[in-house]
Amino acid sequence: MNRRAVSMVILFFVVATIVLCVLSLYYMLTEEKKIDKTFQNSDFIDKTYFKRMQLDYTLQGIFDEVSEDFEFSDNKGVLISGFKEELDNYESSDGNYVVEGLEWVEEQLIEENIELTEEKIVLNLKLNVESSEVSSEYRFVKVDYNYENSFEKNFS
Repeated sequence: MNRRAVSMVILFFVVATIVLCVLSLYYMLTEEKKIDKTFQNSDFIDKTYFKRMQLDYTLQGIFDEVSEDFEFSDNKGVLISGFKEELDNYESSDGNYVVEGLEWVEEQLIEENIELTEEKIVLNLKLNVESSEVSSEYRFVKVDYNYENSFEKNFS
């Protein structure tokens, strides 16, 4: 076996490893400048997720209440009108909703967002949760969290 050939391969791997490390360090140092801020406090993100859970819980409650007596023979309009009536219970006297995010729901209560089969009824909604915070470290931070959720009732 040729010892000189083996040492050339090892030398090649050592040089390639050093080049790869140098390029990786250079990339990390230059890309770090493009990042604005890193959240040091997870409370802000937790508040956003809490608002989502609160919105989902409220909508599930409304859907359960409206779909409780819903039959397959009923049309989608019955579910829509019942949902709008129940949604009005969550509106305060000043016209705002008690639970943040419900204002996005009423305009989506259309027949295209409802799937009705003999086995189940599904309401598909695109929801939005907004959070903003003013802090000394970040000045003003705003999160606009968009997601889709489906509410389902099985006929059995």
